[in-house]
Amino acid sequence: MSFAEIGNITAASPAEIALEMIAEDAIKEWLTKNGYYDASAGDDVKIENLKYFLTVARMGSIHKAADALFLSPQNLGTIMKNVEKETETALFVRTPRGVQLAPDGERFLSHAKVIVDSYEDFFAAKKKSSNILNLYTTPSQ
Repeated sequence: MSFAEIGNITAASPAEIALEMIAEDAIKEWLTKNGYYDASAGDDVKIENLKYFLTVARMGSIHKAADALFLSPQNLGTIMKNVEKETETALFVRTPRGVQLAPDGERFLSHAKVIVDSYEDFFAAKKKSSNILNLYTTPSQ
């Protein structure tokens, strides 16, 4: 009997994990350069949190965004507060009817869109170019 090793199937290959880390480093660099991030504090802004931020900004409501993202409103609210803490910026103005972007939130939104779009474009192109399935077998005895 032979054993098969199947490559390029998992969503989190070592190369993808490394590229995600590089993307997150680029985000930190931009945030630091623009005064939104203090690298010495050890804070960490994640791509996923930027996607959540974009959803909340688009929907104007943490509750509606939480429903769309299959998260609890409390969890999403905590994540948004953490993003604000990490960037040391008030991104939202909270109202009884939802949230609105604060002036810094408007500026952050345009950059978050570019970062997330670039990240997703890169992985979409990578997946298109890697539709090859590599199979390796060991000789059977």
